[in-house]
Amino acid sequence: MLLGRSDREGGGRYVNCIKAVLAHGMEYRRNGSAAYSLLAVAAGRAEAYYEAHLNPWDVAAGLVIIEEASGKVRHPSLVEFLAKGGPVLASNAPLHDKIASIIDRVTELRIH
Repeated sequence: MLLGRSDREGGGRYVNCIKAVLAHGMEYRRNGSAAYSLLAVAAGRAEAYYEAHLNPWDVAAGLVIIEEASGKVRHPSLVEFLAKGGPVLASNAPLHDKIASIIDRVTELRIH
């Protein structure tokens, strides 16, 4: 799983995500680029990517590519996301619900 870190959300959520991923027997990586991470998921090089806050202009193309590659994405409602950004989860379809459940419990966020 790829994890991004946003200064807008502080380090606590990021650390909690790392702990949860490891507790569920998964590995994590951080490469510093949301666009690259989304493309890695679309290409099947990673199972999922999560970041607590992204701007829509940084990820719009990547989210479309994920969906076209039969992956799944979650983010706040489109209107809210376009207005102020927010959390993004992208993953391959078979693992999406499991990974979303882990992220939801850790971050206490419910994204669509």
